[in-house]
Amino acid sequence: MATHTHTHTHEFGKSYQRGWIGGAVLVALGLLLFAEQFLRVDLAWLVLPGLALVFLAAGVATRRAGFLVPGSILGGLSLGILGTLYPFKALAEPMQGGLFLLALAAGFAFITPLTALVTRRAHWWALAVAALLGLVGGALFAGEIGLRALEMVGKFWPLVLVAVGASLIVRRK
Repeated sequence: MATHTHTHTHEFGKSYQRGWIGGAVLVALGLLLFAEQFLRVDLAWLVLPGLALVFLAAGVATRRAGFLVPGSILGGLSLGILGTLYPFKALAEPMQGGLFLLALAAGFAFITPLTALVTRRAHWWALAVAALLGLVGGALFAGEIGLRALEMVGKFWPLVLVAVGASLIVRRK
């Protein structure tokens, strides 16, 4: 019976340790939004970067990729949004979209080295996502020639499915 009590306490301790992170996020978000009403200052732009930092800190503290991945993605989103709102607001729309996707690609690319460093297990899939976002973002940022290249890719990408399907059929025989 004593073992059962110990196990229950241990499980409660684990859930308590995980629960403080969510609680801290809610407290910080609530205080930020509450203060915004009285300060007459737009603090909403801090929400995504703040969440990114909370997730990244939680990931480092717990050594869990489950916090590092959303933290990195939110960081990339934050960079993209803030970049298109403030320093690069004067860019043409396709270039702003390209800048946003390049920043998001950076967020995904950050996942691989960060998870390798913190959890000792690199998440390589994130580099594929980063590469795709980076290619599309770079094409948009390149202007007219990039837009034409994306249009061609948009027309012919189904042939990649045909090639993969044909290779699966041939390999099966």
